[in-house]
Order: sequence, then C-alpha cells, then structure tokens
Amino acid sequence: MAPRGRRRTMHPERRALLCAFLALLLQYAGYSVWRVGTWSEIERKPSKKAPTRDPGTRALPLANKRGSFAHDLAILILTCNRQLSLEALLSTLINADGISAKAIYVSTDCNPGPLLNLTLWSDRGLRIESIDSHQRHVVETGTAKARRDERVTRHWLHAVNTVLLQHDYVLYLEDDHLVHPSILYDAEALLLMQPALCPTCFAVQLGCHRDCWGMASATTTASDVARMEPGNMGVVYHRNTWKWFMQYVEEYCSIYGIWDVNLHHVLSIHTQHQHALTFLKSRVVHNSACGSDRNTVGRAGCDDVVLQQDRMRLVTQNMSMNPILSDHGIANMPGMTIQSTRSIRADTDTKNRCIESTRLASAIVQKPTAYNLQILIPFSRIRVRMLCFLLDSLEAFQHKYHASFNFKVFLVRTGPATHETDVFWNDTTSSQAMFQKCQGVNTNNKTATQSTFNIFLTVISTLPSQTPFPVALQHTKPTATQHAEPDRMRQTWDYIQILRYAFTRRADAEYTLVLEDDVELCPDFFDTLHQVLQRPHEDLPVFVGGFGGSALGYPTVATAGLARFLQRRIRDSNLDVLISKGFDAKSKWFAPVGYKASAEELALDIWMPVRSCVYKPSVFLVLHRGGRESNFGVAHTENIEIRCGSVDEGRFFVHTFAEEVREAVCFRSCIS
Repeated sequence: MAPRGRRRTMHPERRALLCAFLALLLQYAGYSVWRVGTWSEIERKPSKKAPTRDPGTRALPLANKRGSFAHDLAILILTCNRQLSLEALLSTLINADGISAKAIYVSTDCNPGPLLNLTLWSDRGLRIESIDSHQRHVVETGTAKARRDERVTRHWLHAVNTVLLQHDYVLYLEDDHLVHPSILYDAEALLLMQPALCPTCFAVQLGCHRDCWGMASATTTASDVARMEPGNMGVVYHRNTWKWFMQYVEEYCSIYGIWDVNLHHVLSIHTQHQHALTFLKSRVVHNSACGSDRNTVGRAGCDDVVLQQDRMRLVTQNMSMNPILSDHGIANMPGMTIQSTRSIRADTDTKNRCIESTRLASAIVQKPTAYNLQILIPFSRIRVRMLCFLLDSLEAFQHKYHASFNFKVFLVRTGPATHETDVFWNDTTSSQAMFQKCQGVNTNNKTATQSTFNIFLTVISTLPSQTPFPVALQHTKPTATQHAEPDRMRQTWDYIQILRYAFTRRADAEYTLVLEDDVELCPDFFDTLHQVLQRPHEDLPVFVGGFGGSALGYPTVATAGLARFLQRRIRDSNLDVLISKGFDAKSKWFAPVGYKASAEELALDIWMPVRSCVYKPSVFLVLHRGGRESNFGVAHTENIEIRCGSVDEGRFFVHTFAEEVREAVCFRSCIS
C-alpha cells in the first residue's frame, strides 16, 4: 500500500482525470451497447417510429436509465428560411436520448421564417421555445444589405447571449444539421472530461468538418477527441467562458467577416481560452440534401432520398464509447490568426450594431396554447336545420378543443327584412330561445341529443352602430369597371358591419372567424387553424378555411382595415373576390380609361397586416351544405367528389399562393 502522505501529494490534474474517469464509468457502464442497438433498429424500421405515434408507447427516455444530467445544457438552433431542413433536424432530435429533459430554443432571423408548430412538436417530445432575432423585421438597405455575414454574426451573438441568460451551457446547432441519438449524453461526457483534458478550452464540440484536419479516419472511435478551433457544428458554450469572450467583443466586432473565423482570430490573440475539445467521430453533420443558404429568401427544397441517406449514414454509426476518452492532442490546423485586418476593418455603424446585439438579449416568448376566438355567423335566410347542425358541431368542437380555443359564438342578423325573417328574429331574442329551436331538430340525419347547450352564444338582431345598406347602392347597375350586383353588394355591406363589430371586441378576442350558416366543418378544421395560429412571433395570420367566404379567419386587429378596404371597393366585385385581391399588392383593379390611382389610393387596397401570412389548407376542411337553399336563391348541385380531406388547389379566386407548407398541410403567402 502506498504511504498515506504520497496520496495527499497526487498531482491536481491527475486527480481531476481520475474523478472524471470514475464519473464516466458509472454513467456508461452496461449501457452503451444497448443504446446503439436500440436506435439502429428504430432507424432501420421507420414504420415503428411514425411521427403520430402515441407518446405513451415510446421507449423509456434514457435519462430514466442513466440518471439525470449533471449540466444545465439547453439546445439552440439558428434558422432563417429553410422549412424542410429545420424539420429534418427536429426529426433527428426527437430520437436523441434524454431529449425530454432538455429545453430547445429556435431563433429565427428571416421574415417570413419557417412555420414552427409548437403544439405538434411538443406532442412528439420536443420542448421548443421560440426566439425572434432582434433584427428579424429589419430590412437592410444600402451597403448593409450586402453585409450578409455581418447580419448572421449579429444573429449568433444575440441568440447565444439570450439562451445563456437562462442556462449554464448551450449546444449550438444550425437548421441544416442532423444529429446522432447519442448527442446529449456524449455532450455530457465531453463536459465531464473537459476540466481534466483541456481546462483552458473555450468550448467543447460534438462534430467537425470532413476529416477533422486529417485526424479522423476509418479506425476512429467514438471515444477519440482532439483540440481544434471551435467551429459551427454542435459547439457547446459555457456561460463563464462566454463572459470572458464578451470582454473582447469590441475587438471582435471591429472586422468584417464570417462569425466563426473572426472568433478564431480573437481566441488566437487572447490565448487564455483558445481551443474546443472535439469528438473526432462527429455526432453532428451537415445534411447534403437541402438547397439554399441562410441568406436566401424564398422556398428552399430538399431531396427526400438524399436526406434519408444522410440520416441513415449518421444514425448507423457505432457510437459506443470506452469509459475514458482518448486524447489525440492538438489538430494540425492552419493558424487561427488573421494576419492583416486593416483591409477588413468594419465601418462604425456595422461595428456598433454588432456590439449592440450582445446587449439586446430577448425575452423568450411562447405563444399561449389557448386562443380567444370569436365566431360570427351571418344569418339571412331562415335555414334552422342547417344552423342547428352548425351549432351542434361547434358544441362538439368546443368540448374537443377546449385547451386550444375559448369559443364565443355570435349569431348576427343580416340580409333584407322579410315576413319570415321578422318572425324568426322576434321569436329568437336570446341564446336560450335559439337552443330551444334546435332541440329535437334532425341535423344531418341525426337528432340533436343535448338537453342543454354549453356553447357561449350571443344572438344579435341589430349590431351596435350598424349602418343601413345605402339606398344609392340598392339601385346601382353593374358597369364595365364595377361588376357587383346589388344583392352581392348587400352581402359585402353586411360583412363590413360584422367586421366593424368584431374590431370593437379586439380586447377580448385576438382572433375572429366568420362562418356561413350552411357550412360543415371537417374534423381537422380547428386542429389546422390552431397549428397556423401557433406560428411563433408572426402577426396572427389570415386563414382561408374554405371556398369563397364560407370560413374566413382574421386577426381581430385587422378587421377594421378590411372593413375600410371592402367599403372602398364594394362596387368592384363580389365579397370573396375582393378579399382575395386584397392579399396581393400587385392586384389589378378595374378603373376608368386614363385614370391613374394615387399612392394613397393604392395603399388602401392592401389590408393585410404587415409581417403576416395568409394560409389555405391544401385539403378540403369546409363543405357547403346549402344545396338549393342558397343565400341568393340560386339552385346549385353539390360536387359529390368533394369530401373532407379531398385535395384542394393553391388558389383563392384571383390569388395564387406562393408556397406549400407540408407540415401544416397548408398553402401560404406572406406580406413583408
């Protein structure tokens, strides 16, 4: 046995290495072989890993098998406009061992950015919160527009600062990455060993480009590590070393260039923290299947076959580790110092904006799960059976989606007065009177069974501050430039009154849905609407739920602008055509020969909120059930081929949607 005094004089670095070894031994014993086999089987059999599976049937999270994480590590993903690429990364994160214990932050720097359905990803096991880059809605002009690398630098600084205000460590990813299922526990292993192997390292990282400066080969194991420059693939920043780096942020922001290259330069000059302890067998890779780059606007597509090959190539890698890491020293990399910075000195504005981005860490905001939704039903022709069917279905939807929406329904009198309508509205002065009319009514071949309705319903025979339909419009005949018939203008006028009333309730209802009384809402209607509303940090979007004006949803704050627009253009065309033309600033309007509209007049033709989008489901979610009881008395036959879920086209009258968002099963156009 060694003398007691000799143990006391053990070298501190050796003691730290021994402690880290014991920690890893306890953490990995009896586990690594199970991990590799399980995830390899899952990836080879995707049918057993369907995105819609019941969360209750999922394999036990690895945190339960290996204990809790020792480090407060969050995940940060920087994204711009790559919808499919981001989805691919998130899909690999679903399979990451222990992911349920981790917070994931997605920082967006483009407008519009990708659609991020927080509810859907939560159901799949990802706790995502969204960050808006401080410059997301800034439109660059002049020389700043060409400084794309500097904009990305500001995004990186802002996002990392924001997350490190909440957590001790952050794992940095970009939206074109893919990750191995072992990434989180292997990051934990690297953090445990870093104080012993590289106490002066600035960061640890889970991946490196290509062959890691010649240090990676076919014989490289998952336990092999080396020291090299911190790149952009799975870097883990620590709050303490990040604060140290912030001492030199003015120097860092003083030169133009790519953010990680400039970081290498600063670290090479101030050598207290210089390298990143890096796995030579990458747990993070770039996908090779998705086009575009972070600075490209518009839609970026992916090759599904190549994407799947990339995922399989990564996930089938054997990442079983030895209890201790094998240190291969410092990589044979080029010098990190930029030899001459005089020619790339940043101008004062660029430098100041860069520095300012480190001081503007955002509050991390997650949209509320439940939305206050007001549903307005214009009721002109007395079709009690259809109305009762709609109210009956809304009752069922309210019960199903009570966690997603707070429903308030308003039945509003519209259309010209007749003996039939006067009798109905004189008898129906309250919600209770309406519900009594529905008791026992046969709705769509089934009898209403509720003894009471629980839906919040308000009956309004006359809207507050309602303006009568102008006499001048009642006798107007269509012209070559103004097509609307009086009965169509009457419908638009009633719609204007409803929108004005909706706007007065903007403090109580953030979203407004206007439904025709003869519609049937398909089972996925409100689920799709909720997915669209979960769009993070975008002004609440417009929702074209069905054909024509059958089901249209608006941010309540936008209803006043739409009302003004419709009143200005009421003679031009029908209600639904007018709304569709208002989606596009390039819409062509009829005007007298030789007439040129002023800039102020053209501005009134755009009612959509800035930084918002309009969505239309790519399948039918609303069906008309009016038949020969049309609002306009016109006999028509329903298309029997159209059913819930039938494929629809990406058009709404004159408006053609710019893109398709596959995850939300919607077409989309955005106003920037």
